[in-house]
Amino acid sequence: ALIPGSVCTITGWGTLSYAGASPVKLHMVQVPLISNESCEEYYSQISSIGAGRITDVMICAGSPYGGRDACQGDSGGPLVNEEVLTGVVSWGYECAVAGAPGVYTSIPAFREWIRDNSGV
Repeated sequence: ALIPGSVCTITGWGTLSYAGASPVKLHMVQVPLISNESCEEYYSQISSIGAGRITDVMICAGSPYGGRDACQGDSGGPLVNEEVLTGVVSWGYECAVAGAPGVYTSIPAFREWIRDNSGV
């Protein structure tokens, strides 16, 4: 089960900071899951994004203090919880901004679609 506070791992070749340089090696960071309700609350306070953006097919994760997140170039990468692919990097506000968690597409929400369309 996806429990807020559970630690997930994200990996990718994305930039190391917003509009920053790309890494020369694959990077990994661990981030806690955040409830969709809390995530919606965070994003409703960012005027350029507004309310109603977080849906039940999304997962949010990130430190409330910032500093750990996916970034540009990481989209499509994995969010792994307890060695299970749980989400796919989707979007966020800049990178690793306090109060702006990363948003991921939920694999469990699309499990049936994935099975039907991939044969896996």
